[in-house]
Amino acid sequence: MIDLKNTKSKVEFCLRQFPKLRDSDMALWIHIIRTEVDWKSMTAEQLLRSIAEEKVTNPESVRRCRQRLTEYNPELRGFSWRKRHEKEVVIKDEIRNL
Repeated sequence: MIDLKNTKSKVEFCLRQFPKLRDSDMALWIHIIRTEVDWKSMTAEQLLRSIAEEKVTNPESVRRCRQRLTEYNPELRGFSWRKRHEKEVVIKDEIRNL
């Protein structure tokens, strides 16, 4: 059984089960907080208050966990990561030629 009590476990579970979440930290964070609160019965104000009072996982924590996990687990990287890193060589050459 998967321990979904800590942020790292939640992020890793979501990245493995829902590959479309790999390209958007915001989508990943929203998916995680939807499991933490009864968002269907909440007003927008209540949801925002839960975020402000830190009753849900912090979005920066989600980003950091995702970043760390993908650093050591390349299979968890999204499609946009590959596209950005393919451009890296071209951009480095352009900077050197300035």
